[in-house]
Amino acid sequence: MSAKRAARIRLPGGIRLSGLGPRLLGNVMAIWLAAAAAIFLSLTAMIWSGFGRLEDADIRADAQRAATWQEDLRATHLAHVRDWAISDMMYRYLADFDPHFPVAYLNPDAFRNAQTDGMAFVRFSGESRAYFYDIPASRFRPDLARAMLPIVANPAVRQAMARRAEVNQFIRFNHRLYLLAMTPVLSTRPSDQPQGYLVFLRYVDPAALSGALQLPARFDFAAPGKTMTVVKHDRTVTVGTPVLGGCGGPLATLVFEAPRTMMNAGKRLRDVMLVATLAQLAALLLVLKQRIDVLVLDPVRGLHRQVARIRARGEAELLPDPVRDDELGALQGEFNTLTRELARLRDRIAAQSFALGRHQSSAGLIHNVRNSLSPVHVILSTLERHLARPVPAEAERALAELADPATPPERRARLAAYLGAVHDGFGAAQQRAREEAEAADRHLAAALDAIREGQADPSAVNQREHCELAPLLDRAALAGRFVRDAAITVSLDCPAALAARGNRVLLGQVFENLVTNAAEAIIARGGAGQITIRATEAEDRVVIELTDDGEGFPEDRAPRLFERGFSTRSGKLGGLGLHWCANTIGAMGGSIALTSPGAGQGATATIILERFSQARRAA
Repeated sequence: MSAKRAARIRLPGGIRLSGLGPRLLGNVMAIWLAAAAAIFLSLTAMIWSGFGRLEDADIRADAQRAATWQEDLRATHLAHVRDWAISDMMYRYLADFDPHFPVAYLNPDAFRNAQTDGMAFVRFSGESRAYFYDIPASRFRPDLARAMLPIVANPAVRQAMARRAEVNQFIRFNHRLYLLAMTPVLSTRPSDQPQGYLVFLRYVDPAALSGALQLPARFDFAAPGKTMTVVKHDRTVTVGTPVLGGCGGPLATLVFEAPRTMMNAGKRLRDVMLVATLAQLAALLLVLKQRIDVLVLDPVRGLHRQVARIRARGEAELLPDPVRDDELGALQGEFNTLTRELARLRDRIAAQSFALGRHQSSAGLIHNVRNSLSPVHVILSTLERHLARPVPAEAERALAELADPATPPERRARLAAYLGAVHDGFGAAQQRAREEAEAADRHLAAALDAIREGQADPSAVNQREHCELAPLLDRAALAGRFVRDAAITVSLDCPAALAARGNRVLLGQVFENLVTNAAEAIIARGGAGQITIRATEAEDRVVIELTDDGEGFPEDRAPRLFERGFSTRSGKLGGLGLHWCANTIGAMGGSIALTSPGAGQGATATIILERFSQARRAA
């Protein structure tokens, strides 16, 4: 679809798909959208930079709180084991392992008060006792107590504790994270030497860590690392801090989820500013549209309406005053100047074209009447030859012999048969003469129709009436058959009910012009040939193809064939027929084309018209 065509399409409500106003608004919208995109990208960069630093500071603070919680937990656990280790009662139990001591003192309340899950009493010499109480399940676990001893009572640990060392570290035990604290058991008497050490084993509950951090927390034992990791999601950030053992190696990763409060706030700020920018854009576009309508489009529409009035009335009219003092006002002034000049030129052209129009109309009429009358001349010549044929002399002698009574019966039968054949021949000749006379009558009627159509008012000619193609093409075919000094065969293939929209008289003249041109091309090549006429329908169109085996024409001459005065044959004053045919078919809303494979290879004329249907006729 061309740009001019698109500019005239309108939607319901008077909204145009294209035009000056939409283009101006579209340009402004594109600029503002680019500015909004730049603002969006700038705000995003600021958020990722500024708010990202604040978010990183929050993450470091949360990680520091987690590390502080671990240190506080270790310090509290060590303090508890120290409280229990400096006791004469513990010192005596470590010396004799009195069996009544665990029954009397190591009850569930003791484990709860000590905030430990496991206890072990180990002598430097190797003897040991271990106890484990599952506080959530409220039951003792001898199996876990036995599992503690290989960890806390091995020779290396006993040697280290004999040197008055203390242990306070995280360990993996029973597939969980525990805090291990060991300290020598001391008496209140300074002279008593330590004989062993006390072990506390405390389960590190991630729920307690979650409560301290006010964030969801857990321990991950799969591939723990030595450094802190940060994984940022859309709404949250996952932070992993290492939990180190006694030798400095990582035992687990403390993982907690923190909301991205600062970053989410920055994104909300960005979105609010973007919405505000778009709202400003919408308001600006509304104001700009109103100003464009008033300052630009209204004057342009006024100029367009003025041109439409001039086109409808055919009279030059000036734009009304006052004229604006700006570029559009200058355009209106130039339009008025151009209108005055066109009015003067129209008066001059009208006088010149009157005589030229009369000449061209007369030439076109004479050309079409000549095409219709040429077959009449040939038909009359044929009729003259038929009428001039005398009765054979043999027929007169046969009549005389038949009248003689002496003629034998066998001879009479042969004479009667001969005279019957002569009679039938004259009857057939009369029938052919009658048909040729009817054809001449049709061509004379077509000539009279052409004369009447040429004398009619052009504005009153109906170019969209119902035209049955079969009779028109049949009459055109007769014009090809009755050509002087030529032997041309014309074949016609047209459905009987096929009809097109056009003017019946003018369409018949177009077909006769094309057949006459084809016949002249055949005569120019030698005088004998064939013309094929075929009419078909394709959807809502009718296609008529007229093919001849005449002299044809070079391919480079095809663009000029429909120019006035142009002819493919030198020395021939022509071009009027094809030029008139193209204008006539165009006025009916159709198209015409003439093609040829090359000189000496014939040509094909193709006419495309709108198909006439009863449904459209009713509409």
